[in-house]
Amino acid sequence: MDERLSDVVFEVGGQQQTTKKKKAKCSPTLCHAHRIILEDNAPTLAELCRLAVDGTKKGASLVIVPITDVKPNIFHMLLYFVYGGEISVEDMTKYAKDIIDAADKYGVSSLKLKAEAFFVHTTKITVENMMEHLL
Repeated sequence: MDERLSDVVFEVGGQQQTTKKKKAKCSPTLCHAHRIILEDNAPTLAELCRLAVDGTKKGASLVIVPITDVKPNIFHMLLYFVYGGEISVEDMTKYAKDIIDAADKYGVSSLKLKAEAFFVHTTKITVENMMEHLL
């Protein structure tokens, strides 16, 4: 995630829901990455980069990809995992569902499987919460 050497920057966030009809703008969190790493470990993110390259000015060395449907901290964890890092037990406990959703959406299947296994082993499923967890 080195800013100097990256060839992709993900603009994460930038919009925050305030009411059902209005959205407030806030500045996005920037996450720097490398397309070659994404090609091997996050195929959906790599595809987003390829699509963004098509819309970028010729000669531009940095591809900017907006990500508006994942919280910045969750996306940062996803990229950290893509680069070989391990998600801490505390983060996994707190954000397992969000991590599962983001990993599924962006094609990081190994993270999705780890988060699902963690969630299943650490969550007590009862009749009362079964539908919530199933959905």
